[in-house]
Amino acid sequence: MFHLEPVRQAFASYMDWALRHTDAERLCLALTRHVEFFITLDQYPNAVWDEPFVLRVFGTGKLRKYELPMRWLQDQQALTLAPETKQANAEIHTSRKLLQSLPAGSAAGAVLQAFFDELHARVKAGKIKPRSMRMALRPAVSLSLAASPEGAAIPDQAALNDMLRSAPGQRAAVSTFLGFLKARYSIELAAHQSTAHRQAHAREKLGAKLAEIASSSRRDTKARHLWDVTALRYFHHLKKVQAQELLKTANRITQLGGNELQVGSQVFWLPNPPWG
Repeated sequence: MFHLEPVRQAFASYMDWALRHTDAERLCLALTRHVEFFITLDQYPNAVWDEPFVLRVFGTGKLRKYELPMRWLQDQQALTLAPETKQANAEIHTSRKLLQSLPAGSAAGAVLQAFFDELHARVKAGKIKPRSMRMALRPAVSLSLAASPEGAAIPDQAALNDMLRSAPGQRAAVSTFLGFLKARYSIELAAHQSTAHRQAHAREKLGAKLAEIASSSRRDTKARHLWDVTALRYFHHLKKVQAQELLKTANRITQLGGNELQVGSQVFWLPNPPWG
């Protein structure tokens, strides 16, 4: 069954060990799977069954399949599998599976493979972590699929715009791939936020700031000034400097629930804070 004498001896040792660590019925039911493990070892003459070898040959996925033989290796062969090493191997495995999202041999698939190769080289050189590689590769796959699900087209600006409209949170994550496209293929794509998106985001932040001021226990003059500046920016779309200048120069008329700020023919309504 096995060609290599060390593997034959190891299998005999394993069976003896396994019978002492699990019941015979359970061992017999899983015997085919355990034999597969040693058949794999039998394919590597002179191999040292250490951590790099085990992870390279089996990967973290199959290590779960061969749980008992792996326990034997750790117990009898002094094999050590560091959790961080297993995690790194799992990240690399996930990255390789991401490559399969596009048809092999397709134009976009070739670009994605080149991107993976560059990232993997940086991982092996210790410049980035496997997790960083996986996180950079995922939006690259999304962008490639947005350009063409069949991988027939290399990503362009239209594909990037479509992807960011549906997943704006990927803007920062895709930047590594965009840098690669520019350096390797002279394809320059811009992931800038649209003016409307930036304005909506800024208004959202101002609204959150107003809510924070309104719920704060601070009630002094500085808190009121901060409310006035923020409210002018939120309700009248003024810049911070403009709001501050308006508060200095405007004629303030007290009204029920707020103030009117008059500058020439312009009138700006400024509501009071909930506590004002």
